[in-house]
Amino acid sequence: VDKVKPPFYYEEVSGDEIKFVPLNSDEEMTPREILEKHEKGIKYAHLIKDDKFPIILDSEGNVLSMPPIINGELTRVTTETRNLLIDVTGTDKNAVENTLNIIVTALADRGGTIFKTEVIYKDKKITYPNLEPKVKETSPELINKTLGLNLNVGEIISCLRKGRMDAIYENGKLK
Repeated sequence: VDKVKPPFYYEEVSGDEIKFVPLNSDEEMTPREILEKHEKGIKYAHLIKDDKFPIILDSEGNVLSMPPIINGELTRVTTETRNLLIDVTGTDKNAVENTLNIIVTALADRGGTIFKTEVIYKDKKITYPNLEPKVKETSPELINKTLGLNLNVGEIISCLRKGRMDAIYENGKLK
């Protein structure tokens, strides 16, 4: 994050509209050239449809990445890197949010500091990461059927607590 300037923008560009140096390259390339010439671009080209390429830019127009294909050389992480901007992109909002939460909490467990950021969608604003606890409800029967086990409620709760999840049993359901 020390090499770029917020705010950051997620935009679609045409294949020849912008140039940047992709990771592990010395040469500036357009998004289309990356798909044709760069090892990662060739490998993941099937993920890009039409002539629209997703790009993450900073406020000065510097390209951070072309997700999900490749990051830019500008934001290469080195042994000198001290401040990270973690971007997680994907097509499933729940998967993206859960992945972000796992990454930031793992880094916090190792001494990092978590800062929140506001993401502005067309119709709403959401602050990330959202680390509020979530309550899920299931039955001991479903857990045993899914896992092929025959655990009693106490054993299931004990296993969940080993995984750092609290659990209670009420009205035939585990929460």
